[in-house]
Amino acid sequence: MHQKINNIFISEACGFVLQYVHEIDFPTHLNLLAGSYPYCKRSTKCSVPFVRKGDTGFSFGDIPLNPESQLVPNGQKTHIVYSDKAPVKSAGGGMYNNAINQAQIMKAYKACTQVELSDSNIVLPCVLKEEDRAAFIAKHDGIHIRFEFTSGKPREAHIVNVSTHKFEEYLNSITDDNGNCMSTNPVVKKAFRTLVTHNVSVNQMSRLSYKNIHDKLPYLSNDVQLNREVDFSVFREGTVIINNMPPGTVFKSVEAVQDRIEFRIGSNQLKELKEEIDTKIIGPISLLLSSSNIIFLNAEEAHSLFSLEYNGNHSAEVTKELARKIKAEFGVSNVVISDEDRPVTALIDGELLQESIPGINSDLSEAIYSLLGQNDAKLRIKDPTGCGDTLAPSFQIARSIPEFKTLKQKLQFAIFWASVVYRVSGSNLKDLPDATLRDLMALCLESTGAVSAA
Repeated sequence: MHQKINNIFISEACGFVLQYVHEIDFPTHLNLLAGSYPYCKRSTKCSVPFVRKGDTGFSFGDIPLNPESQLVPNGQKTHIVYSDKAPVKSAGGGMYNNAINQAQIMKAYKACTQVELSDSNIVLPCVLKEEDRAAFIAKHDGIHIRFEFTSGKPREAHIVNVSTHKFEEYLNSITDDNGNCMSTNPVVKKAFRTLVTHNVSVNQMSRLSYKNIHDKLPYLSNDVQLNREVDFSVFREGTVIINNMPPGTVFKSVEAVQDRIEFRIGSNQLKELKEEIDTKIIGPISLLLSSSNIIFLNAEEAHSLFSLEYNGNHSAEVTKELARKIKAEFGVSNVVISDEDRPVTALIDGELLQESIPGINSDLSEAIYSLLGQNDAKLRIKDPTGCGDTLAPSFQIARSIPEFKTLKQKLQFAIFWASVVYRVSGSNLKDLPDATLRDLMALCLESTGAVSAA
């Protein structure tokens, strides 16, 4: 009989993010890239202070809270994007995806191996209007998550959606062999000229074809509490606390959960933590991180912590040094860093290992595509990089599976599921059929060479 695998998840509102998907035409998309560059030149996520929705589209940038105040926006300029279609509203967000993926991976593992699981106790607080809650729960039938609803303004993400393959074809159709723009559309010509001025090639433009624009006003309740207090002594034994606290949170009794915190650096904490590092003052975020069992972050965040420039051209060795530096700075035992298309770096119990993400042409990727029914190579998502919100829960699950004896096997398990998520819509496993999840788990276990499916 296998041991029970603990299945506990505690996070903090707002775990759920409203996602608005905007379908736009190619000239508008090119104009968006020019208007937002260089703010989005590497990442698929464009973090901006405000998002405003209108009847025909939305605007983003440093827009004054009071549009009638005549204040001049500073920094990133305001840019308007109009939708060809009405936005499609869906679910998403880091903590939401994290919870969904943990629940689905655990369910698939049980179905594949018959391992007994502890009673599901995945808890996800989220902001949602009362009239929308019943339908929201119904959409998650069969996924073992308990939602704790609270009132307030939910976070929002605006996804600008175009076909990567077709956008690349469009760019080729408006340029000559020397990369010059042949379009007569003045908006297109101006946008193209702006990007070329920034030394962006046509090939690079085609890879800037997806934008995830985040609203940065996550009001967690109708009464904004700038000094929200969290007392960690109330959490019972066996609970894993996953940090996703709003800015200004006051932490009490952190020592009560020493080594039971999974610290995942997000935008809420990154700025505060960097300020504590720069001033050499041990503040609440530093204390929370130092009390954690494990920290998950990406390479850009790791660079930012130590005021290092990030251009996406560094070697994998640089990421190794960052992992060592984080361990030394905060005394945290375990560090995992995802790094776009470079290997995932893990410093676990003194062992430092890097494991590559399956390439698009690898046999493992081909098998994943086949199980997902993505048979048209032109429409496949290329080079699933990062690993994002799936790497953390899947790695923690792998650490609980007794058959995984080596760090390499645990990393392979986590990277496999992160690669799957990057190939499906919504960045989570919510809509994959149980049979597909089970087949994917069987493939995953076979690829690690450690566990056989039942």
